[in-house]
Amino acid sequence: MSGSDVSPEVRKLSARLLPEAAQLGAAMAERIRSEIPVYEAGEVVSHDELTASCTVNARYILGNLAGDVAPAETPTETGTTRAEQGVPYAVVLQAFRVGSRFIWEVLVERADPEDRDRLLLAAADIWAV
Repeated sequence: MSGSDVSPEVRKLSARLLPEAAQLGAAMAERIRSEIPVYEAGEVVSHDELTASCTVNARYILGNLAGDVAPAETPTETGTTRAEQGVPYAVVLQAFRVGSRFIWEVLVERADPEDRDRLLLAAADIWAV
């Protein structure tokens, strides 16, 4: 899935949000820490490491939707790293779901009101990323 496969409104919104990836990544990490006890403790995955990987994942999702070149690191690599750290697979999947839901909520919140219907129609494409 790339930006050329999604609606122009979603591409434009994603491109507008892309420069905020670091802030969005930090907020995403905070959401994950608040919902998943393994991450809240910061023992297996430090808070800084979680924030860094959430920022990479936010850039990856928004970049793909905007049609920009994907970053060097991908969510798949994040998952591999978590496995090597001993984070259970179910917990990693839960974190990806929380993070994806966070990005979806940001997209909906930040979409122009007249574009929200188009955003809903593009939901399957967005979740595919």
